[in-house]
Amino acid sequence: LSGWLDDLDGLDEALHGYHRTLHEWRRAVEAAQAGRERHAQVVADADACAARAERQRARAEESHGLAVTRERERVVLEQTQGAAVEALLARLDALRQRLEAQEAEERRLRNEELARNRDEAEAAGQRSEAERVLAAATERRGQALAALRGVCERELLAGLGERWRAPLSAEASDTQVVQCARELARTFADTVCDERSVSAVGTRIGEANQTLQTALSIHDHRVHIEDVHGIWQVRVPYMGGECDIAQLAIRLADDIDQRRHLLTAREREVIENFLIDEACEQLHRLLHEAESWTADVNRELAERPMSTGLALRFRRVVAADAPAGCAEACDRLLRPAHAWSPDDRAALNDFLQHAIAAAREAQPGHSWQEQLAAALDYRRWHQINIERRQDGKWTRLTRRSHGTGSGGEKAIALTVPQFAAAAAHYRASQTAPRLIMLDEAFVGIDADMRRKCMGLLTAFDLDVVMTSEREWGCYDTVPRLAIYQIAAAPAGECVATTRYEWNGKQRVREGDA
Repeated sequence: LSGWLDDLDGLDEALHGYHRTLHEWRRAVEAAQAGRERHAQVVADADACAARAERQRARAEESHGLAVTRERERVVLEQTQGAAVEALLARLDALRQRLEAQEAEERRLRNEELARNRDEAEAAGQRSEAERVLAAATERRGQALAALRGVCERELLAGLGERWRAPLSAEASDTQVVQCARELARTFADTVCDERSVSAVGTRIGEANQTLQTALSIHDHRVHIEDVHGIWQVRVPYMGGECDIAQLAIRLADDIDQRRHLLTAREREVIENFLIDEACEQLHRLLHEAESWTADVNRELAERPMSTGLALRFRRVVAADAPAGCAEACDRLLRPAHAWSPDDRAALNDFLQHAIAAAREAQPGHSWQEQLAAALDYRRWHQINIERRQDGKWTRLTRRSHGTGSGGEKAIALTVPQFAAAAAHYRASQTAPRLIMLDEAFVGIDADMRRKCMGLLTAFDLDVVMTSEREWGCYDTVPRLAIYQIAAAPAGECVATTRYEWNGKQRVREGDA
């Protein structure tokens, strides 16, 4: 190794090459050993095959010799036996063919038997499954029939009509129950039953139940809700017992008819003994006051036309939603009671009865006194229309016609009706302050028309508080007025007030009077 001291890397590389060579030599030796073993095995297999071939060759020679001997025997037999042997051979061939045919038929029959056995096993399984399905369907059918019987016994289908109040008798057979179910299915054939529709129906049922509970709780009735075979049955205590909604509707209808009969008799008695005399006399007075008020207001307005020729008036007409026959009844009520004929009294009787019936239908939850008061509220029979005169013709003031006027005409058309409405409102009390508040009410109106408007406020006897930048209100149409003038410097923080009084003729400063 001393020769490699100067070339250790070369020595390391040589050692690695040596190792690789030894490894390759080892694999070559192992491959040669395996080849020798395979060669020995192949040689042994070749010897065994040669021995088997020799035995087969010997058996073939033996079989050939036997076949030659048998052929010789056959020839001898044919020569000695003749036609009988041929017939026998033919019979043997026929028997062999029949035997082969029978064996084929036997195989076919055996295959058919196996197929039948398989079909029988499969049919037995299907029969077992069908019996199980039939038993489950029979059980469900029995449950469905029992459910439908229970539904019919409780008269839960009465809401579909009188036909379904009692569609099944107590002794109905299963066939009759099935027929009833099919008829019920045909009745609902067009009903949508998807998930969305069912959810919507459930929501409406919940809302209806809540509404029903709210409505009946007012009358101290507690609703009992029960789920019977998927149908919500609602039972309500009534007259010492419980009944469902359909029965409740029938009982309520009967009760309403009885009460309506009693109430109609009472109404007739009240109308004949009280309304035709005292109430109609009061309505006669109120209608005349309304006519008088309208005439007075129109007279005041007629005395104060605008310089442009515009004039306003109020016209009382029958309201669109007034009871039927209201116009004829008001014409009769405007006449005194002693001037009524028997036909007039009968017509007023019918009118009041119809008005009371309409109020009762409109306010079913109110008391009879409240319904009577609503029926006799003559103010709801009328409405006040505002008309203006233009070009010598009176037309109703509407949003469209109002827009065709000048600025002053528009202001007057809006302001004057408000004055009249306030005055009419304050007629209800003789002692209440008749206060209205105006802010720059007369903007765009000339001085002469302002004077007339202030005079109209005086005629309406209204207590006015008004603010204005320039208007003092000192007109001869105003009998008395208190005035506060407010002044402030542009950059100052103080406000100075000066009080004046208008006595109908002159304006006097406070302290100078």
